[in-house]
Amino acid sequence: MPHNLSRWLAASLLLSQLACKRSSGPETTRATAGEAPHEQNSAVAGKRLDAPDTERVVRGLSALHPALGGHPPSYWQEQLQRPSSTEGPVPEEAWGGRFRYRTHIRGAIGAPCLCQDRGGACEAGPVVKGLTWSSVPWARRLNGQLEASVELVGVLSRDALTLTEPPRRPLPVNEEETLTRFPLLCESPAQGWQIRDPGRVGREDKQAAVEYAEKQAEHSATWMYWDPSLTRAERTRSPPQKGVFVFTFTENLEAHRRRLERLWGGPLCVAKGDITSEVQSGIVSHAADLLRREGRRQGLLCESFGMSSDNSNGPNHIAVSALAWDPAKLSHWLSHELAGFPVHINSPLVPEPAP
Repeated sequence: MPHNLSRWLAASLLLSQLACKRSSGPETTRATAGEAPHEQNSAVAGKRLDAPDTERVVRGLSALHPALGGHPPSYWQEQLQRPSSTEGPVPEEAWGGRFRYRTHIRGAIGAPCLCQDRGGACEAGPVVKGLTWSSVPWARRLNGQLEASVELVGVLSRDALTLTEPPRRPLPVNEEETLTRFPLLCESPAQGWQIRDPGRVGREDKQAAVEYAEKQAEHSATWMYWDPSLTRAERTRSPPQKGVFVFTFTENLEAHRRRLERLWGGPLCVAKGDITSEVQSGIVSHAADLLRREGRRQGLLCESFGMSSDNSNGPNHIAVSALAWDPAKLSHWLSHELAGFPVHINSPLVPEPAP
């Protein structure tokens, strides 16, 4: 999905509360936070949700969602501007279990970080022990440094993830299992999805449609729907008129449809959304505030995380990309705190059953 089409679908926060960093010298391998979370964060690194203008906030006060806890969206956005000093340590119950950790390593192997900030410096957190390049025969050399994707299994302690098995080469991602299955919200026309106006399918037309939608108080979400048979690579190469441009609004659908039809000449779906993008923004901010204050006690291992509103599993979800010592506990707790709002945790560190 093009980045400029996902402002509210992936209006993300990357928070690094680094009260204590581990020094990373030249002999320390800097391991990334895993392929899936890295992919998501790479498009949204450092973005913060902009404070909405006063008029939009006032208009949105009549539609507060239970997940906002009785406050307007702007309240939770303001909370993120304040320093957080209440984050507690990871509980003892996190240590001693077996975990599977999928990551990418490069450089001279010393003590690869599980937790790191955006600049590559280690946070205060465990490192990986027992990893050598001789145990990673599939590594390749790029720009003078060895690098490889690895899947590691080990026991997690306060000081390290100590390997109990040789590193494994990760299996290729099965796109059939990971491609979005969320159905299109509009019925297909009798003649199929076609370009209505070839003169209105350029980049500037796409941008005009997006800008119009996002300025509306009733705007809920915007995304591009692709034929499920297309691979991710094919979607990336395809022009937007090969997909269906989806806009959702909480009300006034026909008025918005007529306006969008004048702006965009490609396949277009205008459908009903449950909550406004303003409310979605506030819920994401509320969730981020909860995570930075209590996340480590509830399943979060490291203080950095990426977060976005997410339509890949259906409307009105939150996706959190982070290293978690108990992803299930973290998801359940955060959803409960958000009045049942669905939360999906993407963690490259996953609890492993005992052998």
